[in-house]
Amino acid sequence: MAPETVVPSLDARSAESFDRLATRAVGIPVLQAADPCPVDRAEPIEPRIAPALGTGPVFPVMGGPRLSLAGAVRGPFERFALKTLWVSVDPADERILIRITAIRPANVTWPGFAVGHRPFDGIPSELRLGPDSNLQFGGGPMPEGWRAWSSSTLVDGLGCYSFQIDTARATSNVIFEVTP
Repeated sequence: MAPETVVPSLDARSAESFDRLATRAVGIPVLQAADPCPVDRAEPIEPRIAPALGTGPVFPVMGGPRLSLAGAVRGPFERFALKTLWVSVDPADERILIRITAIRPANVTWPGFAVGHRPFDGIPSELRLGPDSNLQFGGGPMPEGWRAWSSSTLVDGLGCYSFQIDTARATSNVIFEVTP
């Protein structure tokens, strides 16, 4: 009898892909106390998609590189949730790992509550995006060649933050700032 070949399931291959991406060290830009937050500019990437941050091929669409907490309330995990649309021009089978880091939190008091950095212990600080995107865009499919995932980015409060975006082919960082 010939030996049986065992093919890992798609879920097992997917988990292995994400685990490989997670072995990459998170690069955190170093800032001096007086340095401004070096935010990425919001640039048009496709006429039917709002301007996005970064150089791609995976982009966050957040409304700009400086996001205001004016009128925001603390939500899940006692963090502020920032709506984030992730869009990608990567191949359909790409696994994407996104990790967030506070580069420089602003330890300040803001009217009504204290805003300061707390560790992400026990709080989701990574997002795993896979090939199963089926997000509808404006009542129809995403523009040809694009995929999208809707999410929220949880931040502790004011400060300078970085996304590290890892794919099988590249690692990139996107920097944004949360302001009053």
